[in-house]
Amino acid sequence: MAEVNGDRYKNLPMAGEYGNLAAGVYTKTLAAAAIADTVLLGDIPGAAEITRVTLVNAALGASTTLSLGYRYKVAAEGSNALTAFFNAASTASAARADSAADVVQIANGAGVELVATVGGAAATGKITAIVEYIYRGQ
Repeated sequence: MAEVNGDRYKNLPMAGEYGNLAAGVYTKTLAAAAIADTVLLGDIPGAAEITRVTLVNAALGASTTLSLGYRYKVAAEGSNALTAFFNAASTASAARADSAADVVQIANGAGVELVATVGGAAATGKITAIVEYIYRGQ
């Protein structure tokens, strides 16, 4: 099982201090990513309130799926939710989908990594996650 970094991994889209609305666009082009590979798409700061997540994908291959969620950078700050936004969403055809997840509160602290997990079959093609959140400040 491999772990690869997204194109903008480690870049915060914004680091405001006073309740700012932000949208992060995280992309990665996969090349035969194996089942159970983890794609670290980028960081979301602590004290963020995630209000909307959109997943855009090319046709990644027959039987492919993608899960999208987050994991805390510091384990003691909260529980990981690797399928918080999408759980084994079919990516065999090109698509754009909004998550049905409720608003997600990220704890104060170091924040989380936006994580995609490949499933079903090896995946090849571009994925984009658009995350809208309110940064509440710490």
